[in-house]
Amino acid sequence: MRVLETSRVARTLGLVVSLLALALLLGCGGDQNGEEGGSQEEGPVLAGVDMPLKEPVYVPQQGAAVALSEDGSRMVQLGTDDELLRGTSSGQPEAVTLTEEIEGSGEDLATEEVAPNDLYVPQPERDQVAVIGTEDLLEIRTFPAGEAPSQVAVDQHAPPDGTNALVLALSTDGSTVTAVELDNYEIVAETRVDRGEEALLAAPPEGAGREFWVAGPGGVALHAGPSLELRAEMQLDAGSLAVDATDPERAYAAGSGRIVAVEQGAEGQLEVSDETSLDEEVQYLAAEGDRLYAATGSRLVMLDSGTLETLDTVEYGNVLEDGSSG
Repeated sequence: MRVLETSRVARTLGLVVSLLALALLLGCGGDQNGEEGGSQEEGPVLAGVDMPLKEPVYVPQQGAAVALSEDGSRMVQLGTDDELLRGTSSGQPEAVTLTEEIEGSGEDLATEEVAPNDLYVPQPERDQVAVIGTEDLLEIRTFPAGEAPSQVAVDQHAPPDGTNALVLALSTDGSTVTAVELDNYEIVAETRVDRGEEALLAAPPEGAGREFWVAGPGGVALHAGPSLELRAEMQLDAGSLAVDATDPERAYAAGSGRIVAVEQGAEGQLEVSDETSLDEEVQYLAAEGDRLYAATGSRLVMLDSGTLETLDTVEYGNVLEDGSSG
């Protein structure tokens, strides 16, 4: 796997490391010779990682991306921003840290602002989530999180001051989401979502209450309230999902080459408020500030999150062609 970073995007979006790691060579290996890389001012810079990775997250406090190995047996820290750039500019990756083996991790991991030094890793075979420290990648504790939790998200700003922030865990079969309060690690809600094994879970980075979005081939839905009950849903084939950076009731979904903005209408129903089309399948979405980033198999597209107008495009198809044979 390789991580692609461009200074144009990195200056405004720390999460770009994670987004591009997801979009590039997911599950592939390869050696880095440094020839495709460039300076920070000239465009793409590459760092080789000698194992397949999945679902990285960016940890601002560490200035680093942390990912799971593809088989879920280890966590990997990809180095701080400065270390990564020093390494990639010289063609040599630096500060890649591996954990000891972890048992049975799920599909992703998450972090949050209330306890920014913690990562949450689902362990479906144990019906629990592990708390991992970002500084040393060591397990701090575990807590129950419903039946077979496979994906996690964090409700960052549960009312009124974040002290009741939630870890949300989606079951492997996509049938339920379990909410766990982080101040006491107790399960406070469990709700049926019935979105199937291809379901996706996302929580708003900012909000005023308990809420989350789920999506999948059968549609997109918003859950909110004390019991996280279904608030609204609509039929929409969604293969990727992101929640608006400032509006918890606006989400973005993509199916094939179509990207749509979905939000509640005047009568509470979900409706498409904006949409755009790309000429290839969108694999990942991420929202930050007033920007939406869409990763395809060959490029990163930056859009205005309010209008979905394309603002910039970073091509990396030649990188995939040159280094995807691992």
